[in-house]
Amino acid sequence: MTTWNPIEKGVITTLSNGNLTAYDIFQHSSVKSTDPKTSGKWFCEVKVDALNYNCIGIGSSDLPMTSSITTSVNYFYYYYDGRKSNSNLPTSYAPAYAVGDIIGILIDFDNGTLTFFKNGVNLGVAFDNINKLTDFCIIASSGTTTGHGGFTANFGETPFKYTPNSNDLPLGTKSYDDSKYISHESKSFVLHNGIYKKYTGKIPSDGGQKLIAPMTKPSQNGMTITQSSYDVTYYGYLATSPTSGWISSSVATPTNPEWITIDFGFGNEKVVTAYEAKTYASTAYITKHKFQGSNNGTDFVDLLDIKESIPNSVKKYEFTNETAYRYYRLYAYGSSGGNGRASLNGFQLIQKPTPVINPFWSDFSITPPSATQFSEHGMESLAPFARVVTALDPTEMTQRNDILGVGEVGKVFSKTIDLKKYLDIRSIKIEVK
Repeated sequence: MTTWNPIEKGVITTLSNGNLTAYDIFQHSSVKSTDPKTSGKWFCEVKVDALNYNCIGIGSSDLPMTSSITTSVNYFYYYYDGRKSNSNLPTSYAPAYAVGDIIGILIDFDNGTLTFFKNGVNLGVAFDNINKLTDFCIIASSGTTTGHGGFTANFGETPFKYTPNSNDLPLGTKSYDDSKYISHESKSFVLHNGIYKKYTGKIPSDGGQKLIAPMTKPSQNGMTITQSSYDVTYYGYLATSPTSGWISSSVATPTNPEWITIDFGFGNEKVVTAYEAKTYASTAYITKHKFQGSNNGTDFVDLLDIKESIPNSVKKYEFTNETAYRYYRLYAYGSSGGNGRASLNGFQLIQKPTPVINPFWSDFSITPPSATQFSEHGMESLAPFARVVTALDPTEMTQRNDILGVGEVGKVFSKTIDLKKYLDIRSIKIEVK
């Protein structure tokens, strides 16, 4: 399900309604959607819940949500007062919007255009150069450092309030969550031996999903973080924060280790193959640590043993693991610095990436598919059947009169064709001169 991203958002911004409603949006606390795109044609709607110099549009998935992005060359947006802007160059575009308005966003990344709608009215192409981005997601921000902006997104899970006329949309337009087509389509199945079949192209890996949103309390989003000790108010769960962090109350040694443990909860085990971390306090840093997994919270298995200091910039640690664990623990057994304690922030666990799935054919139905089945499941392209007509150079044949029987009259010519070299021969023209 596509939502506002609970992991990559501004610290002050809050999410609710299944992470579809974002509130407390301002200049240094923005929010982006999950599911970045690199191609295609997409549509979604956002409802204006609170107005505070709001900006809504698209931007690169790597834009920081904790600093100002309204002047970025990688952010294209519709401003609350009706202007559009990119690269800090606001220009007139459309009417202003207000609380309660529904803003539609149509992205044709293949042709480089971004179009906005207001309460179902097409406002025209706002930008025609968005494909200079390498990828994009939906981003909501603000032009001020105070106040409370808010949006509720519909990425396609429920019917759109103002679905554009399908005839007016580019072919191939989908809801942003990839759940449905909203434009008319030319779709196909292949009937072979009485079975309707479909071809699915290569499905790339997801690269490994991040599992922890910045936490503001020990138990949040179904996870609980505990710690061996903490100094004053630098609790273990603050290790997930981009601005605060965990500091232990004592020095970490082999006989007095310091640790934080992440509990995903019963029945919610995860296969983790990487984590990210950095030192929070220059006077308290970890010099040796293990990363461990467990399914009972008591008996831990070492997954990685690092005998070097965790740096003061985020570092990614990767390892091999095929087991789903409920508990993961960063176990420090060496620390140093001015006060010798352990500290940590920017802590993130990364799930094992999904495998790349190579193209494949599958059986769909033995009865003629319905219009809905064609629309939702049919092939978008017949590229797998693309054929090229090629004329080969004339091939000299060998005369084989020796195979004529006694008394037979005529001439025999012979040539062997290597079908492994010419995989897709459909016709052969023979000439004897």
